[in-house]
Amino acid sequence: MNEDLLPNDPKFWNQLTPIYCDTVRIIGIFMCIAAVIGIILNGALVYSFIRYKALRTSPNIHVMFIAIVGLLASCTILPSTGTSSVYCRWLYKRAGCQLSGVIAFFYGCSSSYLLCVVSLSRCYIIMRPFAANHITVRVIAARTLSENGITDFLIVEAESVLGGRMKETTFAGYTIELGANWVQGTRNKVTKQENPIWTLAQKYKLKNTYSNYDDLLTYDQNGHVDYLNIVNEAWIKFLQVIADAGVRKTFNLEDLSFAQGQNLAGSMPQTPYEKVADWWNFDFEYADTPAASSMIEAANNNNATFNTWSYENQFVVDPRGFATLVREEAKLFATSQNILYNSIVTKVAYSDSSVNVTLKDGTIILADYAICTFSIGVLQHNDVQFVPRFPAWKQEAIFTIKMVTYTKIFLKFSRKFWKNTQFFLYADPYQRGYYPQWQSLSEIGFLPGSNIIFVTVVTDQSYVVEAQSNNQTLSQIMTVLKSMFGNDIPAPDNFYYYRWTQNPLYRGSYSNWPTGTSECQYINSQRPVGRLFFSGEAYSKEYFGFVHGAYFEGLRTGQQVANCINGSYLDFINYPRFECKFMLKRIWNLEYSKILCSYKNNDLTARIHNGYVKAVREAIRKSNGGKAAAVGGIRVVFFTSNIQLPHTSHL
Repeated sequence: MNEDLLPNDPKFWNQLTPIYCDTVRIIGIFMCIAAVIGIILNGALVYSFIRYKALRTSPNIHVMFIAIVGLLASCTILPSTGTSSVYCRWLYKRAGCQLSGVIAFFYGCSSSYLLCVVSLSRCYIIMRPFAANHITVRVIAARTLSENGITDFLIVEAESVLGGRMKETTFAGYTIELGANWVQGTRNKVTKQENPIWTLAQKYKLKNTYSNYDDLLTYDQNGHVDYLNIVNEAWIKFLQVIADAGVRKTFNLEDLSFAQGQNLAGSMPQTPYEKVADWWNFDFEYADTPAASSMIEAANNNNATFNTWSYENQFVVDPRGFATLVREEAKLFATSQNILYNSIVTKVAYSDSSVNVTLKDGTIILADYAICTFSIGVLQHNDVQFVPRFPAWKQEAIFTIKMVTYTKIFLKFSRKFWKNTQFFLYADPYQRGYYPQWQSLSEIGFLPGSNIIFVTVVTDQSYVVEAQSNNQTLSQIMTVLKSMFGNDIPAPDNFYYYRWTQNPLYRGSYSNWPTGTSECQYINSQRPVGRLFFSGEAYSKEYFGFVHGAYFEGLRTGQQVANCINGSYLDFINYPRFECKFMLKRIWNLEYSKILCSYKNNDLTARIHNGYVKAVREAIRKSNGGKAAAVGGIRVVFFTSNIQLPHTSHL
């Protein structure tokens, strides 16, 4: 290399490299190969981002810019440097060298800064996993479509306002909630995870008050009597059944009714006090009896909400109504052009290519895809005609989910004759669940000075009060109130309750997972038929019955439809249509599986539940993964997959 030459001299750029030329050529060849690979891969990534709208999310935009910068480098820096290295001299003169340097500097800085931005965005998502702002199934599904670049959608609303079963009304000059009333499970102070409904409640400054379930007085037909110890014991038994359900799920044992789980845990409510305590701890939440509810799925439902977030329940008393969350969120992405109010659907015709929706006024809406958000109760009552009829597997799935009813009966008095307590529990001497739970709204933080109290009844008792006249219901209620607080209480100034089951738009309040419903049937309830998708709290395996169940299902279904529209994958085609037949609960491994069975020729000797679980664990430990072992009447057998399974009907 001639050191006397200056960069301004053209001969300077034609000099051979001062190091071994063969080594430089090898490096140049690798750089040229890298350039070709970079152009292909980065180009494919950029093309995919342009072609598919579903990929255009905020995090992917950062990756997109990195790909563009990489493509630029693959088209300039690598080819110029690689080819020059092959010839052992710089081929592109001074201007090429300067341009290459500028691009190299730009590429290095841009890549570093963009990677930093991606890292920060990932950190934000991890620290704030529920920062998204969506609510209820229709609004969240529509919002998800909007976020995926799909604006050609229509929300069909049967009422004059959005909200669905988040329904409020004005009673004696105050706003009361007829449906959903609580934000259940707020924020986990340890993990910092937050219920998205609680996030929205804070965002829109929703007025709410903590429900203190320890602020409770107990009554029977003779007035105030303290049986709080029985209520507390029932709560402990409830938690034990929840824990036992987890054990059954872990060992893949058959599901039971929650009442059977209570029996195994030593709880068999007999007295009026025990029965109302049982109602308070179970029916008050699930709106159904323990005998009618799945043990494992009720426990899963409880844990998914309260263990994930917290056991805090915030009672909404906002004069705008709980549904203000829905209405405010809808304003962010929808207009009057996207929402069709006062429109009742009477017929839905679906196929593998389109969906046609007919309204009561004769209007026909043609769509490529549709999301059905009718309650499971509406589908069970055939209030809407579906053409063709749902296949057998879909009908079975729909009817294996139970629609329950939760009725709040409000009374306004001229004066407050009850004590300054949030909750009152009434044990009827003859009937379980007969006007059992009373809540005062006249306390500080609620509607102070309103003199409003309401009583809650569920499902079977709800059906009774819906079927009878208002006067009959009021007469029964006043009899109960007089037995609780004395005969000198005044007559109410106002009285009201909503008949959820009789309304063809709802046919109940929310869903419950009943005893005997399999996971296969529940999964089938979620599956689309043709291009008709289904969404709502009833389809949420973890959060059925909760407002946030509708939230998460809206996310799921909205994204599925968006993916289908954008062509990223045809999710609905890949859903098998299962015929749920009787089959063993257990899934057998190809090598071996373990089965828990009764010892000594199916000896079903009674044993306490805790002893049973303890014996199971000890038997599995003694088996050491391969040999048979028996402890306390429980035998663990291991066998290869080609051996016939032992009889398991008594497990």
